[in-house]
Amino acid sequence: MAPPARHSPCFSPKPHPTLTRGTHDTVFRTTDRILFTFNLQAVQLRVARPIFSSVITTAAVSKDEILHFPETSEILDIVLHALHNSSCTCRAPSIEVLEKALQRMPRYGVSPGDYVRPGTLLYKRILSHAPTSPLASYTLAAQYNLHELAVECSPYMLNVPITDITEDAAERMGPIYAKNALLLHSKYHRQLRDIAGKPPDPHPPLPHCEAEKQRDLLRDWIATVGSLLMEVVPGMPSPPPRP
Repeated sequence: MAPPARHSPCFSPKPHPTLTRGTHDTVFRTTDRILFTFNLQAVQLRVARPIFSSVITTAAVSKDEILHFPETSEILDIVLHALHNSSCTCRAPSIEVLEKALQRMPRYGVSPGDYVRPGTLLYKRILSHAPTSPLASYTLAAQYNLHELAVECSPYMLNVPITDITEDAAERMGPIYAKNALLLHSKYHRQLRDIAGKPPDPHPPLPHCEAEKQRDLLRDWIATVGSLLMEVVPGMPSPPPRP
């Protein structure tokens, strides 16, 4: 016997402090038996195209009729929060789940580009994964041509060795964003060589630091810095992007 369905903590008949909606008119039950209750008509008024038409196939649906939604609750939760531009504190979806949700959105008439924009909570959620999952975050932004998000994720790509960019990731990025990632590494290492490779200016001879000693120090400086620069590889810690 299947366990009874449970209500989503954010999308239930009870009022929620971060969501503004009238009387519910739609109830979805996900594949893991979670019920999502919300006002579809109010959401539809804010969007330019029909949504969930592949799920709601009849012309008239009772507000108490439970419709099967062919995804897990974590996917529907992200889609509905994107439509409401809201965030539920009870969930913290991984970058893998966010990736799957963006992939599923077009099936239900929801375009990722319309809901992952600077200032939206979904944008901020994906960006929050950039420090710990830079490649996945940047690839996701690039795949859907979310340019502002890709730019904000890109500094963290300096922590990703070039060899970690798989063929699949490069294909999903597309040629422009894949090239940008490679150029970012090249520019970073060129700037590092320019800054660190410049020896300090000599100073007037002092009793404890004569010209000959300065030449010895300069020679040691060049040898040490040269050795370090030869060892610099992608994956070195880099500063986070400016806020």
